[in-house]
Amino acid sequence: MSNSNFTKGECVHCAGHVEFPASAAGTTVACPHCGEPTLLTVAVFANKHKVFRRIWPAALGVGLLVLLGLVGFFWTTKKTAPLPVAPQPTAVNGTTNVPLAVLRPAENVTNNFAYTTIALQKTPGSSLVYASGKIRNLANRRRFGVKLELTLLAADGRAVGTAKDYQPLLEPGGEWDFRALVLEADAVTAQLRSLGEDP
Repeated sequence: MSNSNFTKGECVHCAGHVEFPASAAGTTVACPHCGEPTLLTVAVFANKHKVFRRIWPAALGVGLLVLLGLVGFFWTTKKTAPLPVAPQPTAVNGTTNVPLAVLRPAENVTNNFAYTTIALQKTPGSSLVYASGKIRNLANRRRFGVKLELTLLAADGRAVGTAKDYQPLLEPGGEWDFRALVLEADAVTAQLRSLGEDP
């Protein structure tokens, strides 16, 4: 008997493949896989595979189109954060332009430097007193040879001397915690006298 007289089907219980003579279609036999009685039907699973082989490329194409459509939708509707607006420079104290928006609370400005309130502090465990505070470079360039000079004041407000400090280099946006030695014993406060850089 030639192979062309055989066909394939599947068990109604276990879905196992069963090959049988085409003339036996419609009869009930014991499944060779599970042993349960099953009705032999012609080419049930073979047709299923042929249909699948024809449909799966189209289904894959449709799936890819749907995926690309969703990606495109989310890409075009994605909300982007607004770009930050750069602070506008404004002239301060008749000096060069200083971006006021970057100033911090309790900072004053001179010569494109921001400086904090100056405090006199005694060094713990010694008799040394320093005038201290913070200087910040507001310029967009390096500052070389930054010099600070303070006027020292007594309790009655009269000037009793000066104190100085020096920073060789201050980067753009860089900060300097200055400490100027106070030699006058009757000094109780200090004011900025000058702040600049080497010419």
